[in-house]
Amino acid sequence: MCQPLSPEQETVFGQTVDEFVQEGRAFTGYDLTIATRNREGMKIRHKDVREGIHEMAKLRDLVDFDDWNVSLENIGQNDGQTIQARIYYPDGYDLSQYEPIGLNPPTSQSVSPAAPQVATQPATPTLGTPLGSDDDEDDDDLSAADDVGSQNADGTFGTNFRGGLFIRTQFLRNANLNPHDSCQVIVENASITLSPMTISVSAGADVSQRVIERNGDLRLAKRTLLEANMSGDRFKIENTKEGVLITEA
Repeated sequence: MCQPLSPEQETVFGQTVDEFVQEGRAFTGYDLTIATRNREGMKIRHKDVREGIHEMAKLRDLVDFDDWNVSLENIGQNDGQTIQARIYYPDGYDLSQYEPIGLNPPTSQSVSPAAPQVATQPATPTLGTPLGSDDDEDDDDLSAADDVGSQNADGTFGTNFRGGLFIRTQFLRNANLNPHDSCQVIVENASITLSPMTISVSAGADVSQRVIERNGDLRLAKRTLLEANMSGDRFKIENTKEGVLITEA
């Protein structure tokens, strides 16, 4: 059974999070484990700390209050099975550029003093350790439904497990927003609009920029919804001439 991190583990994993944030790199819980044990020389089995990692206050604050996101992504294949993990990444990050640290991890728990190896190819790597091993990258009990949120019978959409909102591909495609496109996130009182970069925005508007994810969808963090004074858990999503309009149901 996974246990909460010890105070010592919380400190050293927190240092790794700080390093990744300063670098602006995306990472999974498994990446944190590999980088931390390589730096600290600690014998850490990922299956023993994976639950505690995702419950770290530092990670929760990163997503809830800073310009970072977390989503469940397919990161590779192993014996024909898709490997999924939660990836933490900053606003505007192109997830197709994510490179796992934990490729072909060692089967023993011995720690190498060398820097952690980073894959040179970002596309669908094959993990060296079989599923179910101590260093299994499949580190999430999170389901796709938890990550996406509900679609209700009345046509509204529910928030995901972090209180954020998943914007489905169909709405973005109808707004001419395709995978890897940049888009404007226009936050107003009680509404958010996602629009192509070519759409003019009024002076003084609260506007940020995001990149459409590689699957053609987009996730709005809870903090973004709160910036628009929308604190509920049911939302209306519709296409308008400006793009995609999100309002509270």
